[in-house]
Order: sequence, then C-alpha cells, then structure tokens
Amino acid sequence: MKGKTFIKLGVVFMSLSFVMVGVRNADKIFNDFNNDYLLSRVVVSNVDNYYDEFNKNVNKYKTDMTVFYGSLDFYFDNFIRKNRAMVTYLSEVEKDLGKLENSSLRLYENCKYDIEDEETKEMCNNYKINLEGVIKSYEKLVVDYNEVLDAFNGFAVSNNRKGDVVPKYESKMSDKLLKIYEELNSEEEEEELVIEEEK
Repeated sequence: MKGKTFIKLGVVFMSLSFVMVGVRNADKIFNDFNNDYLLSRVVVSNVDNYYDEFNKNVNKYKTDMTVFYGSLDFYFDNFIRKNRAMVTYLSEVEKDLGKLENSSLRLYENCKYDIEDEETKEMCNNYKINLEGVIKSYEKLVVDYNEVLDAFNGFAVSNNRKGDVVPKYESKMSDKLLKIYEELNSEEEEEELVIEEEK
C-alpha cells in the first residue's frame, strides 16, 4: 500500500513539474512574441517618419543639384563672376548632404531589422536606392565641376590670366554618409552571395 502511495505521489509531482515547465516556457514564448511585436511596431513607425524626412531632403538635394548644373557657365570671359554663384549653389548642395546624413543615419539604424511589413520593406529599399543616387550624383558633380575648372584654368593660363586660376573643388561628402553607403552595399553583396550559394 505504501509503495502505491509513493508511486502516485511521484506521478503527481512529475506531472506538476512538467506543467510548471510548460507554463514557464509558454510565458517566455509569449513575452518574446510580445517584445518582437512591439519592436516591429516601433520600427515601422520610425521608418515611416524618417523616410518622409529623408525623402524631403532628397527632393531638396535634387532641386539644388538642378540649380547648380543650370549655373555652369562655359563662357570663360565671365567665368570668375559666374563661379561665385556656382560656389554658392555648391554650398547649398553641401548643406543638403548634411541634412541627408542625419535622416539617413536614422533610417539606416531602423532598416537593419527584418520586419515583415511590406510597406516598410519598400521604404527601406527605396531609401537604399535614393541614397545610392545621391552619392553617385554628388561624385559626378565633383568630377564635372573640376573638369570645367580644369578647362577654365587652361584658358586662364593660355591667356596670361594666371591670377584667375581657380583651385580644384574638394568633395565635402561626410565620412559617415559614405560609411552608411558602403555598409548598405556590403549587405547587398552578402545577400547575393547567399542566393548564389543556395543555387
């Protein structure tokens, strides 16, 4: 009789311990799910807000780039006077880059998360594409402007106007913005490698 009682007590204690372990695991799973859900809602909201700001900055940048390219003057007799205006427009483009750096950094931090929201994924993808366009267009601007400066400087030297020679334009692209761009590109390269390995 005592043996059967001990067996019954043992079964009860074993059952209770299994139930307690199950409840603890269920609670942990629920908390993890709840934390993931809250994080995804915060990220979705952040991306939505920061993307609007980033997009406004990109549009301002594009407008200022258009104004700059419209100011390029290839008539060298008036170049020095016109160059002052071009430098002013360039400083506007540089300010735009500073604003883009701030909004880009915030988007970059939030787009790192793998969120299942399609609209958020699309915004993050568009962010990457627009940032690449900004970086490449600015690099092209530096090259184009320096080519104009080289042509003018050649003209100035050949016409005995050495005092009018204009120094080359140095890129004002921040290291932070370039680093974000490089990290985004390295992530894409890693994704391409994984896809190729799966094939």
